[in-house]
Amino acid sequence: MPIRYVGRESFFKGKTLFEIACSLKNFGENRVVYRYKWSRVYPEKSFYRLTRVIPDLTNKGRRKGEAYGLKVFRGEEFKECKIEAGMKADWRLVPKEEEEEFCKLTHQPREKKIVPKYNDFPPLFAEMIKQQYKDEGRKLPEPFKLLLKINKSINNRSVLAES
Repeated sequence: MPIRYVGRESFFKGKTLFEIACSLKNFGENRVVYRYKWSRVYPEKSFYRLTRVIPDLTNKGRRKGEAYGLKVFRGEEFKECKIEAGMKADWRLVPKEEEEEFCKLTHQPREKKIVPKYNDFPPLFAEMIKQQYKDEGRKLPEPFKLLLKINKSINNRSVLAES
């Protein structure tokens, strides 16, 4: 009987962070690891220097546990944080001889994009608001524009322009 695969094929190629850490002395403390996905997607360096790994040794697949490390994401250094994606089978270990060369940050940090504070309403929506203000007998606010808000995240470095 032929083998039949159901669902999509995983694009993760590698080991979980906990599989790597369990095979290292002191569970990989002070070693450098990175996700293969980051090297494919971003031109800047992204990696973690592990500070503490607590694998769940009762889990047979070595997919559970807690890991903490000093984060460098897209060439920008962050403080120690919990590694949330340790269970994904996409991690690579940097050999000790190559760590110093690998951790050199060659790219400049990404620039922050400046976004205007206000934007025009979509035409139909603007007409609806004008009609509503007219029906209520109120005066239109000045400026009659949409105030933009920016969600802050590690991937979004945009800032609002001053007025």
